[in-house]
Amino acid sequence: MIFFKQIKWNSILLSALVALLGLIVLCNPSAAAVSVCLLIGWFLIIGGASTLFAYFNFKSRGILAVSLIQLIPGIIIVIMPDILVNFVSLFLGLIVLIYALANIREAKENRELGYKHWYFGLAVGIITLMLSVVVLLYPFESASAVMMLAGAAMLIHGVSNIISIIVISNDMKKMM
Repeated sequence: MIFFKQIKWNSILLSALVALLGLIVLCNPSAAAVSVCLLIGWFLIIGGASTLFAYFNFKSRGILAVSLIQLIPGIIIVIMPDILVNFVSLFLGLIVLIYALANIREAKENRELGYKHWYFGLAVGIITLMLSVVVLLYPFESASAVMMLAGAAMLIHGVSNIISIIVISNDMKKMM
């Protein structure tokens, strides 16, 4: 019984931390986006440095190349994290743009085939096209919006987990 209580309280604590992290990300999404980029940059630097140490032991050009492939982008990302944020946002913007154009083309084909509700696809395509243009014009701000969605998801997940744990715990007490 003590074991289950410990699991319950550990789960509640972890869920509360997830909810708190979600709230922090929700309140300051641009700082969270930059922090994620910095974390990626430092992982690349640490990985590149450890690979560089392996190069000194084995003297292989392949190991040196891998080390530099990790170190150089890692250093650039740590010095200028906005570059990675903008790059990811631009990449996502291009994907959404392609999806929007495909929706518009499909709606046109559906109209030519005589489908009655072809305009729903056209509306979705136009809205998606407008969103992709916004993402492409304002990549850093759109990254903040994505981080806000992630923060909201973490907050909701953490709170719902706490509620579920409490409800399940109360049900188990009633059954015993």
